[in-house]
Amino acid sequence: MKWTESIWKPKPALIEIGGKSSRPYIGQKYDSKYFEIKNDGWNHEHCDLCTVGIYENDSIFISENQIICASCHSEFIVPKNINETLEKMNKIEK
Repeated sequence: MKWTESIWKPKPALIEIGGKSSRPYIGQKYDSKYFEIKNDGWNHEHCDLCTVGIYENDSIFISENQIICASCHSEFIVPKNINETLEKMNKIEK
């Protein structure tokens, strides 16, 4: 899997008029009675591995449909010994 480093920037979003709902705008049709487009309305993402917030100017890594933070990239993609990395992590007990 190939990972490409990039800098995250806000993206257009459909913002619900009078509400709290929003979603990324990627050109889909929408009803202007209920939504408006805000050019920088999608102001953050979440890492697909650790779910930490990713904000404007944060370093990210993208592969196909995944986005991960720089920390996860260095911990899980780059390590020479993944088992050693996993052993260092806190474990969640059921």
